This record gives sequence, structure tokens and C-alpha cells, in this order.
Amino acid sequence: MLVENIVAHLSQLETTMTKYFPNDHTFPEWIQQPFLADISDADNLKEELIDLQVNQGCRTKFRTLPLSDFWCDQLVAYPGLARAALEMIIPFPTTYLCEKAFSTMLQIKTIARNRLQGGLLHDMRVALTNTKPRFQKLVTHKQQQTSH
Repeated sequence: MLVENIVAHLSQLETTMTKYFPNDHTFPEWIQQPFLADISDADNLKEELIDLQVNQGCRTKFRTLPLSDFWCDQLVAYPGLARAALEMIIPFPTTYLCEKAFSTMLQIKTIARNRLQGGLLHDMRVALTNTKPRFQKLVTHKQQQTSH
């Protein structure tokens, strides 16, 4: 009985993982082989691709790094090209962000907070943001209350 439950669970997990991370890696040639690709394949990123193809340092990194690491490394030098490549190579950030938001909502919306419907959205925004508050700037611009 236990073995059958484990097998069923693992089969379901495999199905779910295949849905989230499909094995069909059909990327454009300029992503898989940027130094051999035809420039016309890159549409509006031709200039960045030309610059990348003549960069010998990038060529060396391409040979030594995994594909996703190579494109992450190029985010500063070739931002348009790298972002377009990473959007195709790493298709799951939106799923991850959605699940992260749902988990955050579950943490915020406890039994004690069920009555705070209006504030929930604002709490989620604060909890999910990557922006760090600049308390010192807020304090310097705050006017002290004068006495009456």
C-alpha cells in the first residue's frame, strides 16, 4: 500500500514538473550558438549580436559556462540580447512569482487579518517589493511639529 502511494505520488510529481519545465528546448540559433548564428535571425538586436560576436572574451566565456550562466553574465554588456535570451531559456519566473505572491498572501491573511480586506493588497505590495525603504531620507524631509 505504501509503495503504491509513493509510486503514484512520484508519477504525479513527474507530470507536474514536466508541465512547469517542458523538455522542448527549441531556442533560436542566436541563443544556442551566438558566435555562429546569422545576424538576420536576431531581429532588432542585430547591433548587440554583432558586438558580441567580435568579443573574444565573451567567446571564451561561452565555451566554459553553461548557457544560462553565459547569458546572465552578459546582462550588463548586452542587456537587450541577454534579457531576450533569458526570457526564452528561463520560462518559469512568472510561475515562480505567482506562487511566491500566493504564499505571501497566505502568510499575511491570517485569521486575525480576515477582516482587513482593503489593506491586504497594500500589505502584499510591501511584502513582495524588492525596494528598500530610505528611512534616513524620510526623516530628513519630515517637518517637526511646532508648539501652539
